[in-house]
Amino acid sequence: MSICSSKSIKSIVTLYNASQLVWQASPKLAIASVIIVLIQSILPAVLIYLVKKIIDTLTLGLSSQIEQPNIWLYVGFFSAITLLSYLLNQLAILIEDYQSTTVTDHITHIIHQKSATIDYSYYENPEFFNTLHIVQEESLQRPQQIITSLLAASKSILTLLAISWLLFSLAWFAPLLLLSSAIVTMGITIYFSKINYQWKIKRTTMNRESNYLNHLLTHKSAAKELRIYRLGQWLTKHFNHYRKILRQEQLSLNKKQLTYSTLSHLLIVIVNITILIFLIHQVNAGILTIGDIVMYLQSIQMVQFMLRTAISHIAKLYESHLFLQHYETFIKLKSAPKSSSKIHSFPQPIQQGIQFKDVSFRFSGQQHNILDHLNFTIKAQETIALVGENGAGKTTLIKLLTNLYQPTQGSISVDNIDFNHIDDDSLHDAIGVVFQDYMRYWFTVEENIHFGKIDSAAEPPLIENAAQQAGIDDFIKTLANGYQTRLGKVLTGEQDLSDGQWQKLVMARVFYRDAQLIILDEPSSNLDVYSEQKIFEQFKKVMQNRTAIIISHRMSSIKMVDRILVLKDHTIVEQGSHQELMQQQGVYYKMYMTQAQQYQEN
Repeated sequence: MSICSSKSIKSIVTLYNASQLVWQASPKLAIASVIIVLIQSILPAVLIYLVKKIIDTLTLGLSSQIEQPNIWLYVGFFSAITLLSYLLNQLAILIEDYQSTTVTDHITHIIHQKSATIDYSYYENPEFFNTLHIVQEESLQRPQQIITSLLAASKSILTLLAISWLLFSLAWFAPLLLLSSAIVTMGITIYFSKINYQWKIKRTTMNRESNYLNHLLTHKSAAKELRIYRLGQWLTKHFNHYRKILRQEQLSLNKKQLTYSTLSHLLIVIVNITILIFLIHQVNAGILTIGDIVMYLQSIQMVQFMLRTAISHIAKLYESHLFLQHYETFIKLKSAPKSSSKIHSFPQPIQQGIQFKDVSFRFSGQQHNILDHLNFTIKAQETIALVGENGAGKTTLIKLLTNLYQPTQGSISVDNIDFNHIDDDSLHDAIGVVFQDYMRYWFTVEENIHFGKIDSAAEPPLIENAAQQAGIDDFIKTLANGYQTRLGKVLTGEQDLSDGQWQKLVMARVFYRDAQLIILDEPSSNLDVYSEQKIFEQFKKVMQNRTAIIISHRMSSIKMVDRILVLKDHTIVEQGSHQELMQQQGVYYKMYMTQAQQYQEN
């Protein structure tokens, strides 16, 4: 009993939260909708009653052979209320459409804000992606469904109450029987709504996999290998396999629901026939009039329609309640930590350096460290390089340095100020990063570079200077609209870039940022040897009075740095200048000589 009560309370709270979202999106529209629903819910009962009065008046006139002048008054009221009902319906559609869009935009805005501030570690968790997938997929349709269902269910229930009063005047037990049969139907519908939604949640991963296969089969990024390796048939086979499972399971659920729904509606038919037989006996006994029978028949039709509408929309509200639970779970995920102890700003400029003190890191739920007891210092205005085999932890170290990850053990500090005590915005403003998987924004060239310092107004001379430093200014000026050229490959008039050009553009974004600490993760992976040499020559100039970290697999690119840190087995095994490490003939020496030998052989 307590479990049921707990679930009921949670459902009420969640639906209350849905109403709150509707209210927060636009209080004026919410009030307007409530007023219209209240008026609309009364009008059907009034129209049915007026039809009864018109028929009774006509019957009386025919039997007495005396004209009944009141009939024209009833006809006038009937016409006026019919017109009012039509106008209210049109107004309700207009308001509902606009309100649905407003609520959708409101919820989408909240999701966007949360996605931009959520702790980065969630993006490493597959369960988080299931929740995110559900919220993203349904956030575009569920808000509109919440509006439609709230209004339609409320209108239907209020109309049922008004018509029940008419039926109660004919037979006191009629509304009770109809209500009882409706509760059975509603229970079945809500039960299967829950089962269907739980099935969707259970199959979220399979849906994501089928969506991914569909993406591979239709997206340009996979088109080349799809043809060369003839992957189309294999991918299509797996896509069809997943879709077949989903279709068959959905069909099985629909068959069960159809069986129970048919039985429940058979119960409603039996109830209606029972009440109608009773009323016919009442007419034969002279207790009720022909108008009463007509009123009952119209009421029954209206009741059946309103019951179907109410049950359908209450079931949809239940589905929306389940969606809102996922939405609330997503919204309640912790954002990046905002500690009251973060009272310091990042030093401008760095005076002493950045220190890793006994830093270890592993993902939640894993037993082995990705980085293990790191101890080193990056001096102010020093350029260092991180080298090591794939999987050694280089990119993880960068994510710790940019505060995307938090150390499992140990501390990171700058000028003896712990990163945990530095304001996040101040820390991120001080860092410029070229990630290995950098973003290609399909906006203008100028906007792509300006994203490096988006909080301030764009400064075209500085943007051009950053492009010159990255070695892409000459190319940009050959584009049809120069720095105003929109990049991408979807809209007409867009210009796509080669991988190397994109990488230079990303470098320009970092140079424009004018950061204290510059981090380059494989900055030359898509560049030819000439462009790479020019970039690193320019990099030396740009790095004056700044601290920099470079990750590169091209050993020749890092000879010019002040110091090299060698990662192996999740920790630092060597450090020193190129010459010092070559003299040690250790891990770095072997890596360098192996690569040099490959170049010589080629």
